[in-house]
Amino acid sequence: SGINAEYGQHYYITNNLSKMPLPVKEPMYCAEQIKIPPALPDILKQFTKAAIRTQPGDLLSWSAAYFDALSAGKAPPVKNRFEAIAEGQNITPGLLSVLHKQLKGESTVPVN
Repeated sequence: SGINAEYGQHYYITNNLSKMPLPVKEPMYCAEQIKIPPALPDILKQFTKAAIRTQPGDLLSWSAAYFDALSAGKAPPVKNRFEAIAEGQNITPGLLSVLHKQLKGESTVPVN
């Protein structure tokens, strides 16, 4: 972990060397002050399992896409099972399946 002295922002380095800001320290609350939505534990459990199966290269971008899809009522970008990626391989059957689930029914697909 390191500190960006210019801004005082704390970072930790992930395995792909991208910087992710650490959460800012917040005041402590007692259990009576915190209301946890009943669906939150299941949402987080499903999200965690999906992240482990999918093994996204950029976890933050993938997480945003995952929750955007859920909030829009669309299929999230999740593989059905974990797939080890061979050296030099970019597309796997699982990734193609994810793309198919997300794009089926679309007459056109925007390309960036």
